[in-house]
Amino acid sequence: MSMPAEQLQFKSIIGWIQGWLVSKKSCFPEVVWRKGGWEGWAHTEIEMYLNKHALPGSPAIQCEQPIFNDNQKAVDFLIVRSATKFCIEFKCESLFHSAAQGRVHSDHTFYKEVQEDMQKLRTERKDEYVKQPALIIAFCFSDEACVQMKMISDDHEEFPVGDGTWKIHMFTKVVTPDW
Repeated sequence: MSMPAEQLQFKSIIGWIQGWLVSKKSCFPEVVWRKGGWEGWAHTEIEMYLNKHALPGSPAIQCEQPIFNDNQKAVDFLIVRSATKFCIEFKCESLFHSAAQGRVHSDHTFYKEVQEDMQKLRTERKDEYVKQPALIIAFCFSDEACVQMKMISDDHEEFPVGDGTWKIHMFTKVVTPDW
């Protein structure tokens, strides 16, 4: 049985992001503790990585694009190849934030932030983007975040980072609009 074309293309995009992840594995133990999180750093690094490498089909990599009905909201990445515009949202677990929330006695909220982005992609896109493929990519470190994320997505890869004693988990989920 063959896969739909957009899933094959999603696999390419996921592979590109995995390539970035492997190339930056020594940086993670330092950046994940940044106050305010490391998602901004990841966006910049991923954009530079994707633009530096000759990607098949030479897609345009666009960041923070206003694809939602509320123009104050923007998708993290819009990867444009011909008439197809891949709408991609990233979520990166901040260990600084997680530690500050006192995880011993409170529920982990990372997965809720991922669900909010999924809902935004499902229901808030402008008409011209609603039929375009959409994907969530979530990176987490903590066991609590991973347990919750496994309820959202079973598409999960684990990568050693730093000196190999840390692991980053990459979850992906294709998001289809509510019709």
